[in-house]
Amino acid sequence: MGSKGMSVEAMRRELEALESCCSLMEENPAVELTERTKKLRQACFKENYKRRRAAAVDHQANAWSGQGNI
Repeated sequence: MGSKGMSVEAMRRELEALESCCSLMEENPAVELTERTKKLRQACFKENYKRRRAAAVDHQANAWSGQGNI
């Protein structure tokens, strides 16, 4: 699901599909997500979690190294 192998056109089509799915859900909240959309959502959450965790670890490492200079 990563963007590494996707062309610009394929990415544009995916975004259009997601936007149409989003508008359908706004009209009718009972609409179920497709399996593909669920997997994409999960992959996005996973990548965001990794980034947040890496940033927190980096911030913590910087804080620890700063304390030694007191």
